[in-house]
Amino acid sequence: MTKVEAARATLQLINPDVTFETRCYDITSTSNYEDFFSLISHGGVREGSPVSLVLACVDNYGARMTINMACNEANQPWMESGVSENAVSGHIQFCLPGRTACFECTPPILVQSGISEKTLKRDGVCAASLPTTMGIVSALLVSSKDTRIARGCYQCE
Repeated sequence: MTKVEAARATLQLINPDVTFETRCYDITSTSNYEDFFSLISHGGVREGSPVSLVLACVDNYGARMTINMACNEANQPWMESGVSENAVSGHIQFCLPGRTACFECTPPILVQSGISEKTLKRDGVCAASLPTTMGIVSALLVSSKDTRIARGCYQCE
């Protein structure tokens, strides 16, 4: 079972009233980007309507930037979160195009500091507390109903 199918199955058990649709592909490729953009723009519950909210469950900067670009273009709200590989920190960000700073304007500290995620050491990482940190970040994510910030994004206006 792919990660996206496992996530869908788990989420369906948690909330059977929500419709989940999964895609297991690289959204940074041109052909997949077009499908992703069409899905968020026209894949809502009512035929032809946009989805209500994009929840980004990706694990790399490139995919987050692609989601940011598509959501800005479609004027689509989205939520992004992540946990560091060593499981000692996490982040949550709500992006509302034209009203809050976008992901590109407020990237994680790793990106701001100029460190490439590809250079991070991955061998031998002890992430025993990773599920705990993920649980805490996800609990904060779902409980943050109104995370909108009053300032806009100067690059996206």
